[in-house]
Amino acid sequence: MNEAVSEHVVSCSCCGSQNVNRDGHRYLKDGQDIQLFICKSCGYRFSNGHIDSNVDASIENYGQLGAILEEAKKLDSATEIKTVAGEKESSLIEYAWRCKKRGNSDKTIAQRCYLLGALQKKGANLNNPDSVETILATEPEYNNKNEPSKKYNVVKAYVSYTKRMKILWEPITVKYEPKQAFTPIREELLLFVNSAGHRLGTYLQVTYDTGGRRGEVAHIKWTDINTKNHTIAINDPEKNSRSRTIKVPPPTISRIQTLSHKYDPYIFNPDPHLYGGQFDDLRKKLVRMHPDIAERLKQYHIHLFRYGFAHRDIKQGKHLKEVQQRLGHKSSNSTDRYTNTVVFNETDYETARATTVEDCEKYGHEGWTKYDEMNGTHLYRRLKP
Repeated sequence: MNEAVSEHVVSCSCCGSQNVNRDGHRYLKDGQDIQLFICKSCGYRFSNGHIDSNVDASIENYGQLGAILEEAKKLDSATEIKTVAGEKESSLIEYAWRCKKRGNSDKTIAQRCYLLGALQKKGANLNNPDSVETILATEPEYNNKNEPSKKYNVVKAYVSYTKRMKILWEPITVKYEPKQAFTPIREELLLFVNSAGHRLGTYLQVTYDTGGRRGEVAHIKWTDINTKNHTIAINDPEKNSRSRTIKVPPPTISRIQTLSHKYDPYIFNPDPHLYGGQFDDLRKKLVRMHPDIAERLKQYHIHLFRYGFAHRDIKQGKHLKEVQQRLGHKSSNSTDRYTNTVVFNETDYETARATTVEDCEKYGHEGWTKYDEMNGTHLYRRLKP
């Protein structure tokens, strides 16, 4: 267990709990040493007076989301905010606070504030849609044909801003078609699982078998594991998804049970960003060890385990609605992003033939899928284990 904080009382900036432990340091460019903390109640990782370390480094330039929210908590009207912050900052502070009250995650708020702050730096008045449209139409960085996603994401952020601030605006059209996601290969996913240390390897195995997002797996508790039915419940879904229960292979349950209760009530460290860093280190190691597939390995990230999970379900013949339910999606449009990247290879399957009713029932119970029939012979197949 991490050393408890004893010099002074530290409260979690997320839930207010004082059940807080030290959790490493963060070193700024000027050499300043910032103590990091982790809340044992909710798993939130933070530092006193500085931006939450859960926020991506790419948005640190906009800065102090925690400070913005703390200021906004004290000030619940636009007039009061303007007496403390500058005119430009005040609108973002008010917007961030409204998003927070509506249940948006800190990471989502910070990303949007970063994009909106960049618009302000270009001279846009966020409360004047015509001003924003002028910047979007004239600034080269928003009209780079090689990076259409940038303008697309800025427009999405401004749509959110106008909605929260009750500004009437008809969104401009941005022609943008997301690129197809990198398609993971089962053997390469398992290479990561089998090459990792015990706890990280178990974390990746659970991700591989449940299709959970990084944070969803990090927040699985011991009480979410059913050792009798071999199921794992995802009870802390992200991105407004549904909670769900996934049946996993018995060896996965056994592997979980070998872990210590270091992070009780959670199985893993509840800070999902920790595993992102560990995975990056593992990937660099595997790239050096496997030069023949190094370029493919460089493309891997933890979320591809979720793609691999969805691809296996689809290849096994599961109905799209079932795949949607197992991924936790509320809309089939979200599931489509996974189905569109599936590549079917005959080598992925093992096949069997059934000539009697008994054989058909047997293969049906064992998870085989009927895919053809010829001269009274029923052809079945299933994904190789």
